Amino acid sequence: MTASRSGSVRGGGRATGGPASRSDSTGVGDRTTSKSASPSDSASSSDRRASGPTPPSDSTAGGGRRTSRPDSPGDSASSSDRRASRQASPSDSTEGGGRTTSGPGKRTYGGVSADERRAQRRAALLDAALEIIGTQGITKLTVSGLCAQAGLNERYYYESFDSRDAVLAALIDRIAEELAGTIIGALQTAPSDTRAKAHAAISAGIHLLTDDPRKARVALVAGMATPELRARTNQTVRVFARIVAAEGIDFYRITDPNPEPTIDFRATYLVGGLVQTLTAWLHDDLPLTRDELIDHTTDVFVLLGEDLARRLT
Repeated sequence: MTASRSGSVRGGGRATGGPASRSDSTGVGDRTTSKSASPSDSASSSDRRASGPTPPSDSTAGGGRRTSRPDSPGDSASSSDRRASRQASPSDSTEGGGRTTSGPGKRTYGGVSADERRAQRRAALLDAALEIIGTQGITKLTVSGLCAQAGLNERYYYESFDSRDAVLAALIDRIAEELAGTIIGALQTAPSDTRAKAHAAISAGIHLLTDDPRKARVALVAGMATPELRARTNQTVRVFARIVAAEGIDFYRITDPNPEPTIDFRATYLVGGLVQTLTAWLHDDLPLTRDELIDHTTDVFVLLGEDLARRLT
């Protein structure tokens, strides 16, 4: 499905249909005002001749206009506003009403650097993508809808992504990283026996994906939406297969520096089979409770692991 007109770029321009956050306002130097200066904002030529040159720190009595620098034709700011703007150094800029405090490219605002703000916006877009895909489906993921959900101007979308598939790939990667950390953490704290290790790892992974069903829909359903995403999902399966193989080699103390390809085959078979089984379970094609699914999966992992260990040790 193509993105809506408000979420597309034409002629190199940036779509602006999404709601702008406070940080999306233009800089002070970019703003023009349609209101002309009021008569009280200008002094007569005779008054100026009488007063003579005024030092930068002086101002006319009664709140009158400062005369150390000519105002731009469209400037309708108050004298206090103009004094504040003159005090800022030329390298300072405002964003969302606050002043930055360092050089270009590394500016900070409220103690947060430009890179950190960019990372926060990217994370907000991925959170929004998870919500849209997880609750409405992948076809509802558009640039304008994503930015509206994240509360960001559309220009920030193009700051981090160039396509819908790029958003999906980044979201799948984020879930995979979280899944890997959760599984490894469970392995490290589980009792040191085969079934306990396998059960802890499988339970942690399945709980992560099903406690928040949006993650399972993204990782297991949306991840198969296009050939590119399928290829990325297959890569992720290979990564987890290598984790399983490495854990098995370590657990069973296999010392061969070049262990049999059978280990890699069985690890890939187990992880790939689990992905397909969990997908079928999510579609209600398997009449099992989650605990039963975890127990049956553990049985298969232990069976193939123990059998291979007897052959190699």
